[in-house]
Amino acid sequence: MSNQKLNDKQKVLFEEWVKKDQELEASFPPLKGQQLSTRKVLPKRKLLEEYKKKIREAADKHS
Repeated sequence: MSNQKLNDKQKVLFEEWVKKDQELEASFPPLKGQQLSTRKVLPKRKLLEEYKKKIREAADKHS
């Protein structure tokens, strides 16, 4: 796999993560004022870790 193909694969995975992260963010109802929501943290972190793993695996397959 060439570097360009790897970059393209990682870009696709990144864009997929961004889209899913935005969908997850939108799934939580807005809170009033300056309230912070900690219930978002765990699902967002799991999603991030899942995509970090996929991107690393793509790089490992390349090397």
